[in-house]
Amino acid sequence: MATVYTTEGAASYPVFQPMGQGQCGVAASCYTIASALSKNDIVTFFRLPPCSVLWGWFIATDIDTGTEAMEVDIGTSSDTDQLLDSGVLTGDVVTDVFGAHAALGQPNYRVLNGLQAGPVAYTSETTIIGTVVAAAAGGGTGYAYLGLFYKCA
Repeated sequence: MATVYTTEGAASYPVFQPMGQGQCGVAASCYTIASALSKNDIVTFFRLPPCSVLWGWFIATDIDTGTEAMEVDIGTSSDTDQLLDSGVLTGDVVTDVFGAHAALGQPNYRVLNGLQAGPVAYTSETTIIGTVVAAAAGGGTGYAYLGLFYKCA
């Protein structure tokens, strides 16, 4: 198991705290997968201030080629799929959300399903990670992008 970091996931990167209670912020980060990730690897995307996550998305290129198997869940170290249980990232043309994404090179696109019951609240600074549940069956390089909208507590 390896842990990798985006620029925004590094401990030295500041956490954006909007100016007052109830104000909204956006956290976004992209990880370039230069060498294939393995099962149980962790991508540290960023840290959030105490807040409620309102909405978000996860986008990945066709990381897996051939027989797709790769799955990356989004959450915290204590609940790895709290925000997204991605299922297999097929890399096929996406038609389930907004139709085919030809302009984006047919990436995988997932709205965070952990928010179906409403906002997810964090009472302290929280690190958001991606956990590789299943490694790519072939290929394994590309990018993974995560974005979250949140309201400060």
